[in-house]
Amino acid sequence: MVLRLWSEDFHPLLGYLLLGLWARLMHAFSLEAEVFYRLLPALLGAYSTVVLFRALRTFLPPWRAFLVALVYALVPQGVLQDVEFRQYALAKLAVALALEASLTGRPWAWAGYGALAFHLHYLAGLVALAFLPGLKKPWGRHLLLYALPLLLWAPVLFHQASKLHSIARWVGTPDERLPETLAFLLFSEDPALRVLGVLFWGLALGGLMQSPLRPSLTVLALGVGVLYTLGFSPLTPRYAYLLLPLLGYGLAWAFRTRVYALPLLMLLLGWLWCWPWVEVSAWATFWLFLAP
Repeated sequence: MVLRLWSEDFHPLLGYLLLGLWARLMHAFSLEAEVFYRLLPALLGAYSTVVLFRALRTFLPPWRAFLVALVYALVPQGVLQDVEFRQYALAKLAVALALEASLTGRPWAWAGYGALAFHLHYLAGLVALAFLPGLKKPWGRHLLLYALPLLLWAPVLFHQASKLHSIARWVGTPDERLPETLAFLLFSEDPALRVLGVLFWGLALGGLMQSPLRPSLTVLALGVGVLYTLGFSPLTPRYAYLLLPLLGYGLAWAFRTRVYALPLLMLLLGWLWCWPWVEVSAWATFWLFLAP
């Protein structure tokens, strides 16, 4: 399986290996229903909300941290991907843990969770790397801790990148990519959710621009540029999910001032109100029964 993934896929292998182990465990206990396979990512996705809440408690009162964590938990794209039997929920949790380690000043933990995120998904590793400015200087030593576990994987990364340019589906003209990019920015192509998507990104990015992690946006932009240069396509709606811990942090920083309390409440109530009226009414099924 490892050799097949090496030659046919463009993601790190760790996520596939962990999901494969979970599937074998379920099979060993004769738990073959789809619900049991989806249970692992659902639990990990839910736990990332707990991790984010703990991280936000470092600079917010508990009730404010809870409200921001609730908004984070209800992001439409996040709810849908939390129950997919894929590596995204694992990667998002690793990003959230790296954020918590950065905010609590634990460089070894940040480096470990960052390396874990990288081996689950390249963009997740990049988002974890963007938390570097949150650590105390000297940054060089922390960066070395992050980079060491990745060196062994570098040949595989460049091998995968060498094949991307020959595959037409990874490229496209700007007008062809525009709907996909808009969906990435707004979390949904559903018109009922676009305004809420704009509000979420506006609050989150506005908070990040005021926060100590403001330099992380530069790190992230440079990293995305490198991925594009290698041939990867990081701007897809599915990958926006991996940015959620960072965006949750930005949302929390904006919520430090009362001026943003009303927009945050509008965002929370707006997403809840949309449940019965748009296609994501299936959320209830996802959460209660973990079935499509």
